[in-house]
Amino acid sequence: MNILTTVCRYIARKRSQVVQYNYIADTSKVPQPNDDSNTLPHHLTLGITIPGMRKFMKGLPKDIVKQANKKIPLDKKTGKPKFPKNKEVNGYVNQHFIKLISDKDGLTACQRIQINSPKDVGTANIFVSWTLDSNVEQVLYTLELYCNQYNLPLCSTFFWICDFVFKQFDVDNDLTFIEECVKSIGHTVAIIEPWNNPKLLSRSYCILELHATQLHGAKFNLAMNTEETLSLEDALENKFETVQSCFSMVDISIAECRDKDEQK
Repeated sequence: MNILTTVCRYIARKRSQVVQYNYIADTSKVPQPNDDSNTLPHHLTLGITIPGMRKFMKGLPKDIVKQANKKIPLDKKTGKPKFPKNKEVNGYVNQHFIKLISDKDGLTACQRIQINSPKDVGTANIFVSWTLDSNVEQVLYTLELYCNQYNLPLCSTFFWICDFVFKQFDVDNDLTFIEECVKSIGHTVAIIEPWNNPKLLSRSYCILELHATQLHGAKFNLAMNTEETLSLEDALENKFETVQSCFSMVDISIAECRDKDEQK
């Protein structure tokens, strides 16, 4: 997969389009998942809309970051926290909150939201590849920009995002289905930040998702927030050698997992 070519196409398409918000449900414009989604456990076929995720995020406790940090496990050898402390509401903090509820009712976030607000959850039509240390609000903002760029309706574009789809009490099992999820949905959107050193290209599971996207011929797009896009546009026009250099130095052999035990 030529990331540099994809980046250039992303910029070209973005410049050629007039961006408009579209809250009207027009499913003809939404990418449709493949028919083989029935081979997956049902909860792994679900996706959630941006409005649905925003409503969910509003329900997070104000001290959820502090709560999540208190639950970071200690390293058995050093006695120190096994992972860095979270500084904001990122994917790890979001997972912590979802697990607190899921441990009680045995449901994923999508399953629970589907019961309480059916219109916000449906069969996933876009798989999102992102890093869990990303700010969740920034992820939603970036995905909203993506929908606006491609004129996708926010109320019927259902994003497959691991936090909301996985059983947080049984993540290890759900992780074994990642490739099938990518294949079934048939459309992957990778969130690039920062553009000159994309975090997802250093994460093992993200590499797996991108590999599955290429292996199964799924549609592939990039998504960036406004700041990153403007910075990349400037580099493409004035410092193209910098862009080439950044992507030529990508080395997936050093990609790693947050939990070193999973790396094995």
